[in-house]
Amino acid sequence: MKNKNVHFFFIVCIVLCLYKKTTAQTSVHDEPHHKTVLENQYVRLLDLNLLPGDTTLWHKHDAESVVVFLSNSILAIQNANEEPLFGSIKPGDVVYRNYGEKPVIHRVWTAGQNSFRCMVAEVNNNPATNDSCNNLSLTGSKLVWKQKHVSAYRKDIFKGEKFDLAKSNCAYLVFVYSGFLKIIHEGNSRFFAAGSFVFVPPNSTAEIDNASNEDASCVLLEMNSRR
Repeated sequence: MKNKNVHFFFIVCIVLCLYKKTTAQTSVHDEPHHKTVLENQYVRLLDLNLLPGDTTLWHKHDAESVVVFLSNSILAIQNANEEPLFGSIKPGDVVYRNYGEKPVIHRVWTAGQNSFRCMVAEVNNNPATNDSCNNLSLTGSKLVWKQKHVSAYRKDIFKGEKFDLAKSNCAYLVFVYSGFLKIIHEGNSRFFAAGSFVFVPPNSTAEIDNASNEDASCVLLEMNSRR
C-alpha cells in the first residue's frame, strides 16, 4: 500500500510539473485560436475566434494590451490556480489590461450558445513619445479611458454622416463594430463591415463615411508609442 501511495504521488507531481511547464511556455502568439492579423512598430493585433463550446489552450499574456469585443457572448475566463469568471460582453466593449507589468496565464471559452470574437491589441510599452496627439473632440465621440500609451474612444456615425480623422503624431486603430462604413485612407477607398479594422499611421488622415441606410459605430485606439 505504501508503494502504491508513493507511486500515485509521483504521478501527480509529474502531471503538475507538465501542466506548469505547458501553461508557462505557451505564449498567446502560439495559441492556435489567436491569429496575428497585423504587426508593425506600433502594435501587434491578434484576432480571437471561438465557436460555442470551444476553449483556448492555457496561454500567457505579457504585453500591455487592449481587448476590443466584437460579439454578443457569454464569456468564461480562468486564470491559472483560480476559479473561472463568467460575464456577458457585447460589441464595442473595450478594456485595458496591463499584462506588461502583471503577466497572466489563463484560458478562455464560450459559456453560451453564441460564438465569441475579440481582438487583442498589444501596444508598445516603451516611453511615450514627446509629441502630443490630437484629442478626438468629434461630435458623438466619447473617451472611454486613457492610459499612458493608449487611449480608447467610441464614435457613432449616423447614416449619411462623415468625418475626418485628422493628421496626428499618433497612430490609430479603427474597429467597426456595428453598421457599414466606407473609409478613405492613403488614396484607397474600402468598405468595412462590422468586425473589420483599419490601421492609420501617424501623420496621415482618414475619411470615414457612412453612406449606408443604418447607423454605424466604431472604437478608435489612439497610440502614442512605437514598438
